[in-house]
Amino acid sequence: MTSETVTPTGTKHHPLRSPRAKAAQVEPKIHVRPTRFGYAFLFILVAMLVGSLNSNNNLGFLLTFLLGSMAAVSIWHTRRNLAGINLAYLRAKPVFAGESAHFEVALRKTDPAARAIAVSLTSEEPATVDQVNDSPSSVTISIPAGKRGLLTPEPLELSTSYPFGLFKARLTLPHSAGCLVYPRPIDGSLQTVPGEPVSGTGSGQSGPGVDDFAGLRPYQPGDSLGQISWKAFSRGQGLLIKQFTGESGRMLTIDWQAIKEPDLERKLSRMCGMVLNAHRAGLQFGLRLPTAVVPPARGENHLRACLAHLALFGLPGGTSASDTYSRPGPDKMVGRHGADHKEVP
Repeated sequence: MTSETVTPTGTKHHPLRSPRAKAAQVEPKIHVRPTRFGYAFLFILVAMLVGSLNSNNNLGFLLTFLLGSMAAVSIWHTRRNLAGINLAYLRAKPVFAGESAHFEVALRKTDPAARAIAVSLTSEEPATVDQVNDSPSSVTISIPAGKRGLLTPEPLELSTSYPFGLFKARLTLPHSAGCLVYPRPIDGSLQTVPGEPVSGTGSGQSGPGVDDFAGLRPYQPGDSLGQISWKAFSRGQGLLIKQFTGESGRMLTIDWQAIKEPDLERKLSRMCGMVLNAHRAGLQFGLRLPTAVVPPARGENHLRACLAHLALFGLPGGTSASDTYSRPGPDKMVGRHGADHKEVP
């Protein structure tokens, strides 16, 4: 049961219907303008009207007003085609610099369904969704990721010229989505400093490494695909992981100070390549930057944490943002008025 209050003017105020809540429900403004074909059609109508007036042709008047009324009605249908469209989610998986970020845009609209909706995040050719209804209709838009960091696209623009192509309606939906761009990896040898010994091993004992083959063990979620014994899998033995021993029983740390490279971006790219190589080799490694330290560990979540710190190093808000992007969890979505979360490869 809810209560109501009475203002000094005598009007009732519902506590759940504040002016701020009403403002949040205001639909974005839809702009409608004629297309090139629309301008040509209007010019022809004016010419037909002038000709009908000069010749006093009743059939000319009838055809002119009939076509004009159809054009006027199409304005309402074009605007109605965009009204009520909501952004179900907008997300993108992280990529490496030099690749293309693929933003997945999903739209939803209650009855009546929208048709022929053009979706754009850039000035490039927009993607088209044939129909938008209650179930989310998705389309993928690719944007080049030239440099590391957080790639934030332009506001989402929806447009349609349905049904006759005479008028185009435009709708802009703000969003806070972005794509995490990792440094472009440069392959090379590992340059690390020793870490703490692995639990259960001493300085003279062997541990997980890359020197000598030690045997096979069952596959566990999070293990690197590069360590799978595909020969054993082809024999029908299931998924088995190759184990190695050597002097890598100590944890390794990829240290910023240990890499002598004057160029910042190239240094981050080299560290990115080392992180990927250590992960593929199944090593237990950590990352040390001037602004953050990632303790040694293994697995996909640890890889994401290291790459996120490298991607956002030296950028405004990079430390707090990297903690958000490296936090494990299920895939999340972004609504039209929500905060965004990205998937990580």
